[in-house]
Amino acid sequence: AFGQAYSTQRKVAADGESNEETLLQESASKEAYYMGRLLELQAELKQSRSHMSNTQAENERLSGALQELRESKEVLELQRNRLKEEVEYEGLKHEIKVLEEETVLLNSQLEEALRLRQISQTQLEEALDSLRSEREVRNSLRKELAHYLSLGECVYGPSNHMALAEALALADALAGSTPSTDDRDKCNGHTPGSDHAEGTATATKGDISPASRKGEGLHPVSDLFSELNLSEIQKLKQQLLQVEREKTALLATLQESQTQLQHMQGVLTEQHRRVHHLSESLNAMRRLQGQMELGAESEKEGSSSSSSPPPGCQELDLEVQSMEVLKCKYRVAVTEVVGLQGELKALQETYRRSMDCLEGERSRGEERLRVLRDHVTRLEQSRQEGQERIGGLEAELRAATGVASESHSMLTAAQEELVTFSEELAQLYHHVCLCNNETPNRVMLDYYRQGRMARCGGSLRGSDDVRALLSPRLSRRITVAPLELRPADPSTKDPTRLSTPPSPSTSPIPEPAVDLRREPMNLYNLNAIIRDQIKHLQRAVHRAMQLSRQRAVARELAPILDKDKEACMEEILKLKRPRWRWLT
Repeated sequence: AFGQAYSTQRKVAADGESNEETLLQESASKEAYYMGRLLELQAELKQSRSHMSNTQAENERLSGALQELRESKEVLELQRNRLKEEVEYEGLKHEIKVLEEETVLLNSQLEEALRLRQISQTQLEEALDSLRSEREVRNSLRKELAHYLSLGECVYGPSNHMALAEALALADALAGSTPSTDDRDKCNGHTPGSDHAEGTATATKGDISPASRKGEGLHPVSDLFSELNLSEIQKLKQQLLQVEREKTALLATLQESQTQLQHMQGVLTEQHRRVHHLSESLNAMRRLQGQMELGAESEKEGSSSSSSPPPGCQELDLEVQSMEVLKCKYRVAVTEVVGLQGELKALQETYRRSMDCLEGERSRGEERLRVLRDHVTRLEQSRQEGQERIGGLEAELRAATGVASESHSMLTAAQEELVTFSEELAQLYHHVCLCNNETPNRVMLDYYRQGRMARCGGSLRGSDDVRALLSPRLSRRITVAPLELRPADPSTKDPTRLSTPPSPSTSPIPEPAVDLRREPMNLYNLNAIIRDQIKHLQRAVHRAMQLSRQRAVARELAPILDKDKEACMEEILKLKRPRWRWLT
């Protein structure tokens, strides 16, 4: 029995030693494996750190380059704006220069026209003065003729007087028939030329009729304008003022377009032609006056040197000469009347063309105004559509922001749950290792410390609602999430709601994009950590199961070992007793 016990004990000791050796070998192999793994992880960590440092340096370089590009863009934008302003300024200067040149040209043309008008007015005044002087000379000659007729009646008798009266009546008929033919050329019956011709004709009739009445009631007129009608003079003055106003309006409109400028040039050439015509007529009248004066002087000299003809012949010669002079003057007056009528027609045509141009400009302006109004209405409609579209996009943005905030809160809650789960796994692993009388893995302890730090940081950063939604309440948070996405309802009040949806009047403040991007990566890292923790926990549990089996086997072998031990002790005591006896 002792040998069997001793053999079993040896076997158990050998098995223990073999198990211990195998365990030592396994622990050594595991330690070598974990040391190699640790070295690999340290190398990977160094590599990742170097890669991260390189990435940070690259990011800094790219941010610096981006900042430089932004600064260069701002500088180029400023240069472009400055160049644009310079181009606009130069364009405006060029336009102002062109407008100043056009203004100078038009001012010079206007001054030329005013100068020509002043010259024509001065020439007209000179012509009127010459006509007035001729009128005075004619009145004096008429007085002398009346005096001679009164003397001839006394000398030659009634027969000669009747002949002279018939000659004067014939001259009167000739002078009266000529203006009656020219009455058809009147423009509306009150032209300045026609008035002048009528005044001349009446003056001519008035010159001879008193002579035919034997010089009775003779009243010479010293002023030429006293024979014109004052009402027609006022009408002509009003028409002239109206024409002047229309001319100024036309000048204002002609400054705006080249076509009207050309028309103004045509008007100026017409005025040149008219002034030239008036100057020619005045020169002709002056030549006639000079010829008449020379003839009168030559007749006086001839009458003084030669024998005096009969007084009747002298009177007839004077009467014929006066009739010829009056006919010449009448023809000149008729030509002036015709010229003035042509000028009046030209002015009326110019006025009509200017009115047509103004009507065309007014119609074009109304059309342009209508087009601008249509364009403004279209712009207003597009603005309203843009506002509606912006409102729709803002509503969609608010909804998306609400969804993003809800998803962010759910991810935060899930992250908290995973951190809690990781912490519980670490605690469980630590407890299993303590039960197995083993040292916990250092990686698991690091996970435990990291989980507690993340837990503390999350509790510091998170709100009370997030801390309340931990562990088993994640399912309740997920069920409450669809209710939070609905519009705000006063009847719906959930105390566990994390956040209320934003009102339409307030713009939502979204979370930073970095946090939204970090959440999935954090969850991914937590999942990887939990998987690693589960693997270590599985190994610890497997080791605990092995130990429990060994303990069960030991508990089953314990009675047998106790019996063998007692038998061995009895044998030892039996062996010791004879020895004690032998010694005694």
